[in-house]
Amino acid sequence: MSQMKILSVVVPAYNIAKYIDRLMDSLIRGTGNQTDQVEILLVNDGSKDETPALARRYEEKFPGCVRLIDKENGGHGSTINRGIREASGAYIRALDGDDWVNPEAFSALVGFLASQDVPSDMIICDYNTVNEKTGEIRRISYETLPADRLLKPVEVLDPKVMYPYHSVVYRTELLRDCGLELDEHCFYVDTEYVLFPIPYVQSFRYFPQPVYQYRIGGEDQSVSRASYIRNRKQLKRVLLHLCQFAEKEKNKMSPEAYRYITNSVSWVHYTLFEALRIMDDHRQAAAELRGMDHSIFAVSKDMYRRARPVVKAARLLGYSRLGMGISDLRNRFLR
Repeated sequence: MSQMKILSVVVPAYNIAKYIDRLMDSLIRGTGNQTDQVEILLVNDGSKDETPALARRYEEKFPGCVRLIDKENGGHGSTINRGIREASGAYIRALDGDDWVNPEAFSALVGFLASQDVPSDMIICDYNTVNEKTGEIRRISYETLPADRLLKPVEVLDPKVMYPYHSVVYRTELLRDCGLELDEHCFYVDTEYVLFPIPYVQSFRYFPQPVYQYRIGGEDQSVSRASYIRNRKQLKRVLLHLCQFAEKEKNKMSPEAYRYITNSVSWVHYTLFEALRIMDDHRQAAAELRGMDHSIFAVSKDMYRRARPVVKAARLLGYSRLGMGISDLRNRFLR
């Protein structure tokens, strides 16, 4: 590894040739003259397009700052796992290859990390969603958090607030010490990335600038409805892994960490429910939901009981068409 830097940006890179220039331009502009403090790890996950060649050009143009890591295809989780092992920065920021950063906010983040008098375990940042169809930019802010001091878990881990992958920066050694290993050959591991370290985080800071620019609205994305249905087995795999994690760690973590984690997992469960209930084959969907309930109950009775109210109602009705329609009624009233 190279000399310790302040921040390692781990970029899972699979067939991102059409996005890489936007991504790298934003990072290079944001790094500016701080190349001694930032490293950009482009983890090529067996791409079939020009991603490796384009990444190599950036590595050659910005030596000591940009590094290409080639590996066999293993999925998003495998690239993050590899990046954590390879990182030389005190902190890690994961950044998907089809997204980018706000250069000014990124530069400020590096300065913020370097200026800490007491290093924090986890930094929560604002971020923007950018709709590629409409161009609409929406800022997601956590402005109720104090930005002028170190924060304790009880001040940050509100079950009503979820901090997604786009908002978090972790201290590298914390990720290594907690043994973080994401599922490989699997979508939807971003929730694992956010939740698995939480029991070990003792201190937080809030950085009130929108660093991450999160692309939404693309049908090629794993979070589209069609993708949720097509890849539901992978979502089930992640959900069960999260339930196992919550059950295994519940006696080792603080009450606020457990409430935060179990609430987040219940939303993953709800996401799966929403995907299955809109399937054309209702009988198949109902059978899969009942099977999922059995699996969750076998792993963690507590997580089974913590399902969202809509899921519980549908469960009581045996996932009949009436039960599956409860979510439609709920959504109509909440519009």
